[in-house]
Amino acid sequence: MPVRAEWQECRESAREDGLVPALTLLGRALSPGALPRGPGGHAVVPRALLEESAAQRAEAAPHVPAPLLGEETGLAVLAPPAGGAQEPPLPEAWRTGLAWLRLGASEALRDACVAYLAGRESEGTALLMKQMVKGTLAEVLIEHLEIEGALGEGPGGDAVRRLQEQITRTDRTILRLLGAHGFTGDGPGRDAYVSELLADVYATAGDAREETP
Repeated sequence: MPVRAEWQECRESAREDGLVPALTLLGRALSPGALPRGPGGHAVVPRALLEESAAQRAEAAPHVPAPLLGEETGLAVLAPPAGGAQEPPLPEAWRTGLAWLRLGASEALRDACVAYLAGRESEGTALLMKQMVKGTLAEVLIEHLEIEGALGEGPGGDAVRRLQEQITRTDRTILRLLGAHGFTGDGPGRDAYVSELLADVYATAGDAREETP
């Protein structure tokens, strides 16, 4: 499967503009006119998309409370539709695009980490120059390059889910470098939380259902 231009655009948008603009791009490009839902029927949707059509507004309730996901994030978490109807499998292109998007968000988290550590000192030396910090950031960069390479090969099914898990582990490594700053409500940890929430909603248990005859 060739790398689609929409995937790269979403990756770049996530890195430069943030998760919500990137998720809006992904939805408009690969799931127009419908709310993409995960295997459990939940959805994480930019509020702008909810307002674009009457059909989507009708699906907008009820919302599910999500820690750290206030209205200021521009996202809503939607409960499964009434009646318990099974959702159709997500298109493979959408699931892969979400992994590209999360890679861009993880790269943005790495950029924020580097900028933060460059401005913090310990014993007269920038934290960024500490050997342990440099070593960890090098490992993070390698992880990002590995993920990019794997996504460029056009993975599907279980491979995409494993890449989602790798992105989550990498994000958690970056947050540990940020210390308490990474876990404040308005800090970079919230974006990492939202990114992990996207993986939980859309990447968990989807492969087994798609393989069911």
